[in-house]
Amino acid sequence: MNDKWAHLINGRMVEGLGSVIKVDNPADGTVLAEFRAVTANQAMDALKAAKRAFPQWATFTIRQREEKIEKLADLLDQHRDEIIDL
Repeated sequence: MNDKWAHLINGRMVEGLGSVIKVDNPADGTVLAEFRAVTANQAMDALKAAKRAFPQWATFTIRQREEKIEKLADLLDQHRDEIIDL
C-alpha cells in the first residue's frame, strides 16, 4: 500500500478498496496521481469512528479545540514541501 494515498480511518492509514480515481493536471490533462476510493463499508467505518470520537471532542473548550487545530496547522506547515510533492 502506498501510505501517501491512503485514507485515515479510525486512527489508521487504510488503503481504499473501491474504484481507482485519477487526478488530472488541468493544464495539460496528464495524470498526476491515482488512488483507490473507499468502499461504502469503509466509509461507514469512518463515519462510525467519527461518531465515537465526537463525545470526547465535544468536551473540549473552544480554546482546547483551537490549540489542536493550531497544532495541525503547524504540522501541515512543517511538512509543506512533502505535501506539495504529493
